[in-house]
Amino acid sequence: MADGSGSLFNALPVTRRRVAVVADDEPLVARAITALLQVEGFDVVTVSNGVELVELLRERHTRGVDRPALVISDVNMPWLSGPDALLAARPLLDATTVAVMSSHVSDDLVGRVLPLGASVYAKPVSPASLHALAERARSVTAPSEP
Repeated sequence: MADGSGSLFNALPVTRRRVAVVADDEPLVARAITALLQVEGFDVVTVSNGVELVELLRERHTRGVDRPALVISDVNMPWLSGPDALLAARPLLDATTVAVMSSHVSDDLVGRVLPLGASVYAKPVSPASLHALAERARSVTAPSEP
């Protein structure tokens, strides 16, 4: 859990800034992406596996909080893969910019995630690619209301 409180929802900021969720089981990758997205003006919540990602998105939806503007997920994570988590959370991701990242981008991966509305990026994701994702998320969503 992102804040140790027992609830992923408590880790979500209540803010007028846009919220991004980063799901990656590699802490250094998650921290690097978080830092870049913060520079882009996002409040960022990180989770380390697909189960936590689905739980966070469902809890946020249940509590009536705005959807995150951006979700970036690793493909290979413990418990539930990024694509499987996105499939499970698909109804909760309308108006959310979604991307998956992998060290091994394949036609199979692209075929699995494109129908979910996700973009695919090779790891390591460049700052320019993250900037483009942030721009796309900003163009689709308004900042979250407190």
